[in-house]
Amino acid sequence: MERKNPLREFVSESKSSAGEYLRGLNDSQYKAVTSDAGALLVLAGPGSGKTFVITSRVRFLIHNRSVPPEKILVITFTKDAAVSMKRRFYESEGGICPVVFGTFHSVFFSILRESKGYSAKKLLGDEHKKSIFSKIISEIIPENKAKMSGTDSGGISPEFICAVSVYKNTGDKEKALSKIGSDINMYFDPVFNAYEEYRKQRGLYDFDDMVFDCYELLKKEPRIRSYWSGRFDHILIDEYQDINKMQFETVKLLCGSDTEILAVGDDDQAIYGFRGSRPGCLREFKEYFNADIVNLEVNYRSLPEIVDIAGRIIKENKSRFIKHQKADRNLGLLNDSVRILGFKTSEEQKSYFAGELKRSPENEGNTAFLFRTNLAMQDFAAFLTKKGIEYNIREKSLCVYEHPAALDIFAYLKLADGDPEYIYRIINKPVRYISREALRSGHGDRDFYSEERKTFECDEAYSGDGCGNYIDSAISYYAEHREKYNNINRIRELQILKKDLIFLKGKRPGLGIRYIRNKIGLDKYYGKELRNERLREEYKAVLDFLLKDSEGYDSLEEWMDFIEIYKREFKDKPEVKKDGSLGEGKKNDIPELMTVHASKGLEFDNVYIPDVNEGMYPHGKMPDTESLEEERRIFYVAVTRARNRLLIGYVSGENESLQKTPSRFISML
Repeated sequence: MERKNPLREFVSESKSSAGEYLRGLNDSQYKAVTSDAGALLVLAGPGSGKTFVITSRVRFLIHNRSVPPEKILVITFTKDAAVSMKRRFYESEGGICPVVFGTFHSVFFSILRESKGYSAKKLLGDEHKKSIFSKIISEIIPENKAKMSGTDSGGISPEFICAVSVYKNTGDKEKALSKIGSDINMYFDPVFNAYEEYRKQRGLYDFDDMVFDCYELLKKEPRIRSYWSGRFDHILIDEYQDINKMQFETVKLLCGSDTEILAVGDDDQAIYGFRGSRPGCLREFKEYFNADIVNLEVNYRSLPEIVDIAGRIIKENKSRFIKHQKADRNLGLLNDSVRILGFKTSEEQKSYFAGELKRSPENEGNTAFLFRTNLAMQDFAAFLTKKGIEYNIREKSLCVYEHPAALDIFAYLKLADGDPEYIYRIINKPVRYISREALRSGHGDRDFYSEERKTFECDEAYSGDGCGNYIDSAISYYAEHREKYNNINRIRELQILKKDLIFLKGKRPGLGIRYIRNKIGLDKYYGKELRNERLREEYKAVLDFLLKDSEGYDSLEEWMDFIEIYKREFKDKPEVKKDGSLGEGKKNDIPELMTVHASKGLEFDNVYIPDVNEGMYPHGKMPDTESLEEERRIFYVAVTRARNRLLIGYVSGENESLQKTPSRFISML
């Protein structure tokens, strides 16, 4: 008696309606879904239905070409996307069908686990990885060389971790070396080799290694490669513009001689250059696989005016496939779907945007505010908090008031206010060569050392104060250990610090921050100690934010009260899921704040983009051609999130100390 195959029966039952989904496709979508090309590149612009095309293609392969479901592999970039696509496919099929859906990392890890016994228990955490690198670096780089570089092995380990990650994802050694200071980048090879030996001996790996090790495995072991290249007859890859070089090389190894491969992507939405992705990967795909091209040019998301302005923005990029998107929607009701507004000050801009929230009726749909940086997003979030306006934050990121630069500022201000527990955080920022042993010496109140009289003199301003006692104790400690230290310099530094704290006590927060940055020298300290330029810019931006944020407060206590409210609300915000839901009992009709990168793949009825100025769009100073084109793509992604209304704001700076310029991205509009 022949056994029944439940899967075959399921597929057979579904065939009756198998052709219905084809009738819902436009001409270019139909061509992509039904193509018999061995390799196909689908250029999918914003709102063009790429997910529908992928799931329809899978259904077509199963029902019309009789491909066994388990021979189909669909790769996405995020777990949310994989889960969402699998769910939509199951719903369209009316049940479970064993097509393999997964991210690059999950697919490659499955190969490593099945072929080499990799275990999830061996995944390295960030702190464990940093400690491994610190140990390796301390053994490889001479101690005097580390000191010459201005830091220790723990301080430079992030540079090597970043460089190794870049190398594993791109194979570009020159780009990897650019992540390390020029004084120590000659140590990259020995550090990399030592790390590889260490982790492989112990069976350890991180997320980068899931790709790197899978590539090495398939390349070096023909038998395993032969098995996996024959495992799938069809490979479909979503968001192909985000692929990096090592992922592409591994995909090549997964493809057998008869494997059909389809890549869906849009080089105009390639915005993850910092992860190693490149818009040129689409052209490389076409050339390597000799792929046919289908262009999905109908935009089902946005109104015509939004589609038009997006097209005018992105056409300035030269390194791209030419596309001509046209809008399918035309409500004929909104003739002002795009507005570009200038404001004299940042405060005026924020007030206007906040006012828009109050003016917009609830029935006009969901709203998103998109920002180029996390700091700009939190600046606006703080403003809304002060105004008592509700909002959600799409991404969970570091609260700006908990950034290391902010904690250093708060430590100085609170120390000056008489709280000694913060002294350890700032005692060597800037470097004063003061030891913890000296601070803990417990000598109590002792007199100041006077350089002029070569004696100790008591300063009554801190008499009996806990903070002053710590400093006085340290001064006494160095005075009593003359044979061990260069006492005079340390004592002088402590004496200056004490006078600085006396000056800061009771001052308005804004004045205090200026004094800490310029007179005490925190800006100069960061400029010297932070070896990475991006970090230096980040710390400076946080300090600028704190200065501006603090100027509305008369006292440190008043400012700290607001900060505690903001931190509590920031942490308590419900996490917004990829499908837009907030969970049971949570309101879904209040505006969302997010960075442009977090908005990728999403859409909103109303989109507001503040701060479209030079320095923000494009971000940074004097970007080269490649960086400028990526920055333009980032702005393009922000614009194309809008369905019905798009409001772009910029600040002229006419009433501020610094004149500002509208972004070059909107100057031609």
